[in-house]
Amino acid sequence: MQYLTSYPNGIHTLDAGYRRPMLDAIHLVVEKGRVALVDPATNTAVPRVLAALATLGLAISAYLSWTKLNGIIPPCLPGGGCETVASSPYSAVAGVPVAVFGVGYSAVVLALALGWWRSGQRRDSAGATRHDRRRTLGGQGRQRERRAVGA
Repeated sequence: MQYLTSYPNGIHTLDAGYRRPMLDAIHLVVEKGRVALVDPATNTAVPRVLAALATLGLAISAYLSWTKLNGIIPPCLPGGGCETVASSPYSAVAGVPVAVFGVGYSAVVLALALGWWRSGQRRDSAGATRHDRRRTLGGQGRQRERRAVGA
C-alpha cells in the first residue's frame, strides 16, 4: 500500500491510517520554498507523519551531502543563492558538510518513528491511551467518552 502520494502544484498527501486506509489524509503543501502541514488526523497518525517527514529530510540532506562532497553546486529555484550557501564557510563544520549531520539526525528520527509506528502505541497529548481514559472514568467510561465527542 502506498502511504505518500504526490500531486502537481506541490501538494502531497499522507494516509493518516485512521480506522481504514485512505479514510483520512494529511496534506503537505509546498509553495515558493515554504511548507504548510494540514493535519486533520488523530494521534494515531503522528508516527506515520514523523516517518514521512524524516524520510523527506533524509532524502534532502543525503542529496545536499552528496553535492557538497562531490563539489557540485545544487540547482536552484528562480531567485538563486544556492551557490552562495553551498560555498559559504558555514556550510561545513570541521570539514564535514552540515548536511551530513542532517542525514544522521533524519536517520535517527526515522528509526524512532518507525519503531513507534510498529509498536502500535497511540497516546494523546497527556500520554494516556484510550484504554487509560476509559479506566479512569470508571465503569461508564465508554458512554462518557462518546458523550464528550458528541456520538
